[in-house]
Amino acid sequence: MREMLTKQEMILEQQTHILQILHARKEDVSQFEIDEGLLPVKDQQGLQSLESQLQESDFRSKLINHLSLIGGSDVKDTVWRLMKHLITNTLAKDTNWRGVNGKTSMASLHRKTAVIAAVRKNPLTSRASEREVEMFMKRWLQLSADREGGRRRRAKILVSSP
Repeated sequence: MREMLTKQEMILEQQTHILQILHARKEDVSQFEIDEGLLPVKDQQGLQSLESQLQESDFRSKLINHLSLIGGSDVKDTVWRLMKHLITNTLAKDTNWRGVNGKTSMASLHRKTAVIAAVRKNPLTSRASEREVEMFMKRWLQLSADREGGRRRRAKILVSSP
């Protein structure tokens, strides 16, 4: 009985915390709106366009607010969800952290700082270090070739090869 009461108190505290977060989020909706079709970025041209727009502080704030609404349960989940909403998997295959092998560098782009800021706006991940966020961004990019059936396709090729 005592254990049930303790769990109920914990649930009540969590609900109160969630309500506080929701009330704090009741800001002007225009601070979260970005042009429809802008995300996820599909190609290099769209990426360059996004990067130039991110130079404007007003757009940067809107994008960070927009991305922060995606949320997540921990740092990894939040980063992976943000990256999925930010760029397509096809573009991710042409991107790596340092830009080696003719790929686009993620480390030098403004969207990296936007992702870090959006992760930190999530109350569950507000204490995430830059290094931790970067680590999960790197891993998400590394695994882009395995998503959307890439691993199965490579496995079939290996099996069918003599």
